[in-house]
Amino acid sequence: MIETFDVKPSASTVARSNGSPNSTYPNGNSSTPRIGWRNVTADAYYYHYFFTFDFSEFVDRRVTQNNLISAKFIISSVSGSHGLTSAFYRVLRNITNSLNWQTYNGTNAWSVAGGTGNGSDRSSSPLMTMTESRAYELVIDSPTLFSIYNDGWKFGIYTTSSKPQYDNYANLTYNNTVIRIV
Repeated sequence: MIETFDVKPSASTVARSNGSPNSTYPNGNSSTPRIGWRNVTADAYYYHYFFTFDFSEFVDRRVTQNNLISAKFIISSVSGSHGLTSAFYRVLRNITNSLNWQTYNGTNAWSVAGGTGNGSDRSSSPLMTMTESRAYELVIDSPTLFSIYNDGWKFGIYTTSSKPQYDNYANLTYNNTVIRIV
């Protein structure tokens, strides 16, 4: 029997803004991570979303390279809202849920604030660039999938749009980013 299931972001998923570690950020008045820009009085905050994947079901189902049929990243993008653009990157730092705008683990500094250092904080090229509100898919080959699992790859969705005159942030919920396994 062929089964399909989704590997979701782990509970350590965090979103951070350039207002961190202000206690009202990154999640504002709710616990929903955001990406994009939020204009508050005279200040403007923008958000990035950092996460790892929870492979517990992958392990429970005993997925191996021999029984894997396919795998792909699926992101139901929130980009496109009022010109919001974003990009999906592999994060090269060992992020923890203690990260903030200045540090990737609460102690050690990013090379560029917000984790935007190309080739040092994150990969030099995005895995996907998102400009529209639609689902994006990216096939993952078997060696890469098992490297993501075995080596604990980290990921980030970064706001890439310029500051608008108005809010263009969007909620990026737990189920919007998955690795679909067949």
